[in-house]
Amino acid sequence: MKSKKHKNFTLVEILIVVGIIALVTSLALPTYLNHMKNARVSAVQAQTTVLYQAVTSFSMDMKRLPDVNIGLAELLENTSNSAKWKGPYLEVYELPLDPWDNDYIYVVESNGRFEILSYGADGQLGGEGENADISNRGIKKQ
Repeated sequence: MKSKKHKNFTLVEILIVVGIIALVTSLALPTYLNHMKNARVSAVQAQTTVLYQAVTSFSMDMKRLPDVNIGLAELLENTSNSAKWKGPYLEVYELPLDPWDNDYIYVVESNGRFEILSYGADGQLGGEGENADISNRGIKKQ
């Protein structure tokens, strides 16, 4: 019977491989995280556009905007039992959340204009960078 000769890795070789992996990770991770931030902002912009169009369709049918007390849920359910309602106005069964798992904010201004926005990563009004508010009108600068 022939004995098989096994060559084991030395500690130095293992440390070199671990060091190379750590170096590659440290170079690639910031780029990856930056792409994730940009992807989240793009997702919010796309979703607020879809929600804006759904509210516009709702208002054309109902001759009013969704009630701010009920919010965007009126896009999915005929809460007023109106014969004018031709929804659902979204192709989903529940309202989407923003990429940070927060509800979208629906605001109706005194002039009759409306806005749909996400408060960003921190979920709070205002902020900069990843925490900036993003609406169907774009990124809000503070």
